[in-house]
Amino acid sequence: MWWAGQRARHRFHREPGDFLSEGCLPLGGLLSRYSTLRKNAQPAYYVVKEQRRSIGVIAQAIDVPYLHLRNALYGASVPSPEVRNRLPKLLGVDITKLFDADTLARQYRPQHGAKR
Repeated sequence: MWWAGQRARHRFHREPGDFLSEGCLPLGGLLSRYSTLRKNAQPAYYVVKEQRRSIGVIAQAIDVPYLHLRNALYGASVPSPEVRNRLPKLLGVDITKLFDADTLARQYRPQHGAKR
């Protein structure tokens, strides 16, 4: 029970620092999986971040879907021919320095989604 001057506490309310003491992360659930995507990140991801560019802005500039470009940079899917042709021109870096040899050797198949 609460009264005037006291904050209402409900089941989602947390005081600052509560997540540290309880062992849970502040961004749990669906958002926590994105940190694991970057473990397989392609060199292109680091070039994009080094040049202080946004994945969304680059996706619009090279006219590809944002999710496809993000998955290609994180190493979750094979980059499409559009990404392979347009991204090196935009970033000014050779394609072999943007993606691993294994990734470039694999054929892009649009009917297949990101690998899990």
